[in-house]
Amino acid sequence: MLKEHRESKSSSTDQPEAHKGVATHAVQTLDLSWSAPIRYGDCKLSGFLNGTLNNGPTLRLRSDGTAELLAKFFSTDDGDVWVIDRLVLLDIHGTVLFQFPHLSSPETQTDNQVLDWVAELSFPAVFFSSVTGANMAYRC
Repeated sequence: MLKEHRESKSSSTDQPEAHKGVATHAVQTLDLSWSAPIRYGDCKLSGFLNGTLNNGPTLRLRSDGTAELLAKFFSTDDGDVWVIDRLVLLDIHGTVLFQFPHLSSPETQTDNQVLDWVAELSFPAVFFSSVTGANMAYRC
């Protein structure tokens, strides 16, 4: 199950302050987080953000069409890579709105290694307000 979080950025964040007299639109965010770490063989993809270490990864979408996959990748073996063959955005009916390109994590260099993985992504901003979930097909 995915958890949803919407947040508007304001001048109290690290975003630049808007100039007086100039109309701007706040960038909204939507965090989609898997509720448990995802396992495949001897590999695990877990949360990266504070409070999500015991959960799965988070897909952070922004209303400007930018996105990030935020995760910790663990493998008991060196030379492993987490591969996402299919990562899609879904609407309330489960209809695929957009499919991201194929993704691969950095490769583990030692046994029992944990890697922070931040994948920079983009999608058509027009879909932001319709997204209610995400799904992925993966392997390690």
